Amino acid sequence: PDVSLATGSQVTDILDRLLASGQDYIFVLEGGIPVGMPHACVMGERPRTEWVETLASRATTCIAAGTCAALGGIPKMHGTVTGSMTLDEFLAHKGIAKPLVNLPGCPMKPEHFVYTALHLVQTGRLPGLDESKRPRRFFSYTNHERCVLYADFQEKRFATRIGEPGCLLKLGCQGPVTKSDCMLTGHNGNTNNCIRAGHPCIGCASEQFPRQIMLHAFDEKRVIKQQF
Repeated sequence: PDVSLATGSQVTDILDRLLASGQDYIFVLEGGIPVGMPHACVMGERPRTEWVETLASRATTCIAAGTCAALGGIPKMHGTVTGSMTLDEFLAHKGIAKPLVNLPGCPMKPEHFVYTALHLVQTGRLPGLDESKRPRRFFSYTNHERCVLYADFQEKRFATRIGEPGCLLKLGCQGPVTKSDCMLTGHNGNTNNCIRAGHPCIGCASEQFPRQIMLHAFDEKRVIKQQF
């Protein structure tokens, strides 16, 4: 409903008509599913859990759009109380067997979604996926492997403050554990990405996102005392 031109009951009416039509459709979900607290997210007086179960069970294919739906993200971080599940976990929890594509990223890159949707439409099958059900086309390499600062890493030139030249690993960069194509296709039409902007990769497309300590101030000195 967030991207729908319709509002209010128009949104739920569209979904109800779709279900009644018997037409094939692809179910796309953004956000976590609050299984432990269904009333935390309600649409049209029906909890999100009910909508997801009904729509996913009749879909031909499911797409988890963004890290929260695909890998857990913020709704599943330590200390939350909604009992949030990813779409993959929820389908297994409900015994719903459907083809699924995970498109992590916070936010998800529109290029990833358009490619996946067009691949489904043109070929009738999913793109090649990795063990985490992510398209290998985008998630086969870590940001570290393609980093513009990789030469600095090899030469052990590490920045100790935000804004300094050098590899950002000692400032908490999550590039080594984050598989994505950010270094090839940044955000906003490849306008920029975290590392090119001078900030460590925050790992928004990784299973570890979010970390307890994630963002860094310009004048903050945080050096990991570790030999490489």
